[in-house]
Amino acid sequence: MHNTTTFQLILFIVSGIIIIIAILMFAGIIPGGFSLTGGAQVPTVVLWSSFQEESLIKYFKDLNEANKGLVQFEYEIKPPETYFDDLIEAFARGSGPDIFFADQDMLNRLQGKIAEIPFALYPQRDFINNFVDGAEVFTGSSSIRIMPLLVDPLVLYYDRSAYTSAGIVVAPKTWNDFLKTIPLLTERDDRGNFRRTAAALGEFENIKNAKYIYSALTFQAGNPLTAAGGDGGYKFILRDNLGFQPAPAEAALNFYLQFSNPALETYVWNRSVSEDIDMFTAGQAATYFGFGSELVDLQGKNPHLNIDIMAVPQKDLTKRSTYGRFIGVAIAGNSKNKAGAFLAAGVLAQATNLSSLAEMLSLPPARRDLLFVGQADPLRQALYNSAVFARSWVDPDPGRTRGLLQTMMENVQTSQTPVSAAIDAATGNINLLYLR
Repeated sequence: MHNTTTFQLILFIVSGIIIIIAILMFAGIIPGGFSLTGGAQVPTVVLWSSFQEESLIKYFKDLNEANKGLVQFEYEIKPPETYFDDLIEAFARGSGPDIFFADQDMLNRLQGKIAEIPFALYPQRDFINNFVDGAEVFTGSSSIRIMPLLVDPLVLYYDRSAYTSAGIVVAPKTWNDFLKTIPLLTERDDRGNFRRTAAALGEFENIKNAKYIYSALTFQAGNPLTAAGGDGGYKFILRDNLGFQPAPAEAALNFYLQFSNPALETYVWNRSVSEDIDMFTAGQAATYFGFGSELVDLQGKNPHLNIDIMAVPQKDLTKRSTYGRFIGVAIAGNSKNKAGAFLAAGVLAQATNLSSLAEMLSLPPARRDLLFVGQADPLRQALYNSAVFARSWVDPDPGRTRGLLQTMMENVQTSQTPVSAAIDAATGNINLLYLR
């Protein structure tokens, strides 16, 4: 956001033709593989990624061959464990990539280090037409901060054999329908211990994606969790009621916690059982809330498990939402090749190239036209379906926010703190993280 003026001048003055080409590629008006003529120097851009798939090396080799008259990629793979820190250290040295893969959790921490694309160059209407609604997490009031590429939606994995044995013919689409499956899927021994439980819900400690499940419930209740701050940054709005009664965060919290209350018929989980992913792959939990990117890992843990995928149940089928991780490409603020970087982002987001990238990484693309085409594989198609209505929020520090939301939830669960007070505390503490 702080680099917008300089970036705009560079793009307008130095690379007018390149800008026009990139915009046309984004819009799908001209295909990838287009070549510049007249002997213009072809820009080479350095791209960093934390994806470990070696197949991407060939992908970028082929991409360079197809676009040798337009732009060339110098692709570098970085360890995922140190990826963000490597970026920060490189930027501090005045080096690093021209473009890099990024997600919404990096937005707040990279303020001032990303060269944003003004809507004057890439119109907001084109962005809305080309990308799913949830991708707007990558936009500011007047610019695109990260160009969307992929979506990793939170979905509900379920054991189809368990559902069939329980006589459940149609997978539940709403939470009301989901609640009806609990007595059919839950089995206990004489001591009340779970032989098999319907779902992993209600706790935080032993539920891998508890933060994201709660986020999805809060979205469905009507709260987007983050909003633009007055300084162009972000603020956490968990405590806001937004005209609802009760407040969405409170409704979502109470709904979630019911599943760990032994006094209720919806009791399906406690903190003494194993982690949810292990319970699911062992056949001891009928469902597991996980990301689309976890599919291969789940299948590998138990190849004999009859896994299927459905969308996260909804409060209202006319206003569907789930949580999603959004992955895109950002332009480094210190890049000396911003025009080439902008063009490279256009090549990656072009429909044909993005379709190949999404296929290689087994993730849904963020483009509407590609999601409309769909997938022949029913499991992949289920991910595509959820990507359409996935939403997200700008997380200032994923590890710390998980801890703060866990404290909020467990303080309510143990009656140490009233719901409203716990939500207020979490909101205040998370907003402090945006200032770091």
